[in-house]
Amino acid sequence: MNTLKLLSTFLFLFLFSCHSDDSPQIQSPPLTGIEGTWTLTEVNGGITGTIYNYPEGMITWKFNGISQTVIVQNNNVDENMQDILPSGTYPYSFVANQATPELCALNIEVNGMNLGCYNIGTTELTMSQIESDGFLIKMVR
Repeated sequence: MNTLKLLSTFLFLFLFSCHSDDSPQIQSPPLTGIEGTWTLTEVNGGITGTIYNYPEGMITWKFNGISQTVIVQNNNVDENMQDILPSGTYPYSFVANQATPELCALNIEVNGMNLGCYNIGTTELTMSQIESDGFLIKMVR
């Protein structure tokens, strides 16, 4: 009888101690790498495959990892050039990639706009929506 009680207790604990959560989770932002000021140098791709190049300092993005905001200073006056965001302060976050097939685990979202996979180097930041026929955004420090 003791064996049956012990087995029942073990089974009860095992069944109620495990859970599964398949919902996508918002990831905590890395607190190193993206912080600081980046200069937009190139936006290319999209359905038309157009390439837009920007002179250094025309468009800057300043990321603040603590407040999870980015301040965009956009001095581009050419309405025909894709420059992603006008001047302003926007929230940003890192979210699970929902594209299939996944080219990366996390995407970066700025102001609710998914800018795709990101890669942070010491002097270059890229954000890529290529897997969904979007833009490849290049920035430098």
